[in-house]
Amino acid sequence: MKCNSQTLRLRRERVLRVLIKRLGDEAAARKWLREVSLDGSAPDALLDTTEGFARVLEAAGGDES
Repeated sequence: MKCNSQTLRLRRERVLRVLIKRLGDEAAARKWLREVSLDGSAPDALLDTTEGFARVLEAAGGDES
């Protein structure tokens, strides 16, 4: 089930925070979200489902706690 736009925005912001902390740069974090392939999809495209969000957060180096 897909999430609403507010939830999607919050998920994207959370992943960006994790990536900025890991990569040290917001531009690199945004590029990662658009260009890294997770099973053939950009991470940003997976954030609209709970399972996709969990996969992206794990790949980004964060967790769901």
